[in-house]
Amino acid sequence: MNNPYKECIKFLPTKHRYYPPCIASTRTNKQFLEQYIGSIRYLYQPVKDERYSGVSANSLWSVDDYRNPICAAINLAYRFKVENLLLLCCDDTLREHRPASNPTHDGYWRYPQQEISEAIIDANLYWLRKTEVNVAHHSAGSKYEHAPYIDLERIPEFFGLHQDEQQ
Repeated sequence: MNNPYKECIKFLPTKHRYYPPCIASTRTNKQFLEQYIGSIRYLYQPVKDERYSGVSANSLWSVDDYRNPICAAINLAYRFKVENLLLLCCDDTLREHRPASNPTHDGYWRYPQQEISEAIIDANLYWLRKTEVNVAHHSAGSKYEHAPYIDLERIPEFFGLHQDEQQ
């Protein structure tokens, strides 16, 4: 979570009591952090706004969560030593053609800057896989060389859940 505005309170669970570990920016809305009752919270310092670089002296680690949040998530996955990483709905596609948009391999459209972003994400996934992390994606429009597409029905299997555990 890195949302500084009060609207982020809407992301707190309302229908269940499950609170996964929370990874939040020190810029996150204070009320959200106070109401998050999960027992595990990790805070990171976002990189400085000035040229989006540099480490703050009052933080053990920093994350560039501004330019590309998916790359920031890959960084956190590496830092937390995940075994399986699934990029779920990490697409930035359009259903219809718009001026300057290009077609995707699966019938959607996107702008050239999204294509550049996908290449940067894929490069991050290349290095993550070098650490033996199992990586896949389930996103429209995207075609990652280093994260094969996985069907929705196979997601539990990707995380090692058996049919009887999926309930």
